[in-house]
Order: sequence, then structure tokens, then C-alpha cells
Amino acid sequence: MSKSAEHREQIWEQARKTIAQAERSLASSRDLTPEQEQAELRRRAKNLARKPHETRSGEQIEVVTFLLAREHYAIESHYVREVHIMRRFTPLPYTPTFVLGVTSIHGRIVSVLDLREFFGLPRQGMTELNKLLVLQAGQMSFGVLADDVTGSRHPALADLQESVHTITDARESYVRGITSDRLIVLDGQRLITDRRIVVSDKPYSEQEI
Repeated sequence: MSKSAEHREQIWEQARKTIAQAERSLASSRDLTPEQEQAELRRRAKNLARKPHETRSGEQIEVVTFLLAREHYAIESHYVREVHIMRRFTPLPYTPTFVLGVTSIHGRIVSVLDLREFFGLPRQGMTELNKLLVLQAGQMSFGVLADDVTGSRHPALADLQESVHTITDARESYVRGITSDRLIVLDGQRLITDRRIVVSDKPYSEQEI
């Protein structure tokens, strides 16, 4: 086995261990109290939100994976600041339908976006939609809701299909590529810098979710 092949195998072995650990953490969190679950999500987010892994040839990226509307999505981990359980938010008037409102995280106001509305996805069946991924690039920061945060992966760039023939809706310009096992990798930079998601500060009242 060549050194490069051996190096790639070591990377994939580490990725499999990371995913397995995330799955064990998710399974064990089912019996936690709300406070313990919140602490577990913060711990998991700290582990996930690292700078992307780079190989010598730059062939792979590290992504955080999540479930939304029965589909599997991912975004590069260096855009994910933290993960929370979404328990309440405050609606804002005069905002697009995909902006649910704002919430307070560690005393900081963060806008909350529903990617189903943003991408125009059909609402299929019951979903939890109570996990909040806080994304950040530079001074821009906001949260997106997901049904679950499922772990991390290191997909090969060569595995990403650049021509996304199966996605022709509003998501198309925000998708970096799709892996062979149907993981939709979002373009984090394009999503975070989209001017449509900038939320103005307006008076509001608190509401439970």
C-alpha cells in the first residue's frame, strides 16, 4: 500500500470512529434531562465545530451532518459555532416566512431560520425541528433548525457531484455537491453571506416552541 493510500485509510478510520462516537452520544442522550441534553449538545458541538480536516492533497473536507425534512444534509464544520436544543423563540414582524424569529444564546441574540421555507421544501409528515445549528462566518451569525444533528464526516471532494441534476429547486445555488450516498453538502459561504437572511431588530413578544 502506498503512503498516500495508507494516509487516506487512516483518515477514514478516524472518521468512522468519530461517527460511531456521535451515534453513541445521540443514543445515550435520549434518557437525559433537558438540562443534561443541552449540555451534551454543547459538548458535541464543540467537538464538531473544528476547522476542516485537510489532507496533503486537499482531497477531503470535514462536515457536520444533520437531518431535515427526511433528507440528509451537511455543512463544513468550521461554519458551525455550536448546537443547541431549540426550546423557545421570539417572532419578529416584517420578516420573510423563513425567519421564525430570534432567540437568546448565552445572552446573545441569534436569528432563527427554517431552511424548509428558505429552500421551498414540501412539509412531509411530522418532524421534531428542534435542533439549532448556530452558523458563523466573520461577523455574520444565525441559527438554522434541523430535526437532528447526526455527526461528522470527511467526504472526498472527488465524491461530490458538482452537477446536481436531481436538485432543480431553490436549493440548487446553495448546494456544493451531493455524495454517492445522497448526502447534500451545502455551500456554507454562499448561505451565510446571502443578504436575504439579515434580520433587523424589531419589538417582539416571547413564544414557546
